[in-house]
Amino acid sequence: MNIDRTTIVVRERRLPELYDLALLVMRRHFWALGLLALIGCGPFVVLNWWLLSGHGAEDWWVWYPCLLLIALEGPFATAPIAAYLGTALFDEQPRVGAALRQAFVRWWALLLFGLYRGLLALFPLLLILYPPHAAEVCVLERQSVRATWKRANALRTVWSSEWVTHLLIAGPLMALGLMCMIDAVQMITSLLMHADVMGDDDAMNAYLPGSNFAPHLAAWLVMSYLAVVRFLSYIDLRTRREGWEIDLALRRAAARLEPSA
Repeated sequence: MNIDRTTIVVRERRLPELYDLALLVMRRHFWALGLLALIGCGPFVVLNWWLLSGHGAEDWWVWYPCLLLIALEGPFATAPIAAYLGTALFDEQPRVGAALRQAFVRWWALLLFGLYRGLLALFPLLLILYPPHAAEVCVLERQSVRATWKRANALRTVWSSEWVTHLLIAGPLMALGLMCMIDAVQMITSLLMHADVMGDDDAMNAYLPGSNFAPHLAAWLVMSYLAVVRFLSYIDLRTRREGWEIDLALRRAAARLEPSA
């Protein structure tokens, strides 16, 4: 790993650029990120399906506990993605095993942050009080819980305007991802069975996490993508707050001058 060189150009970016760059990063590291998402998020997909299954179309309220569970589990589940990307930023050949070992070094802190976010999610508007990069600071900087909290809140003050916009984008993106994934699952199933497996009576059930597995899968796929966006925004905030790109440029200049000196 060479901390003086990065695989992603470090510079200030607007929020739409971060979402676009996240797609490029996912394409470049598709298999590794897919495996880490499966390891980190897969158990929670199964757990949430087991906890919430058995509710039909009349139980629309089941989405509320589903979103509470996702808010509670998110910091822990997406920690491997943050750890991997933190290494991939400086290393062209990052290792999945090393990322998994790094992700859960401070597992108790991730659980505390997840519990706090889950409590705020009881009243969703309160999520604006949660520092969005707490998991990234915890995994990548490995400070104490108090220091991590202060650091994450300091980053949030820099991102105050974009944070509200991010929430407004992430919500519809989650809903759109859910609908597209559920429709895709139903279409693939229909093609495999050569029949219309979703009648009019089951149309509503298909979009409920209590009666269909697809909403759980779709929600965590979108969460994995948002974890990549959040990591890139963490790098962007460090660039804005600490002038990281200037530091890297000076390091590269010093490395070029050192042989001649």
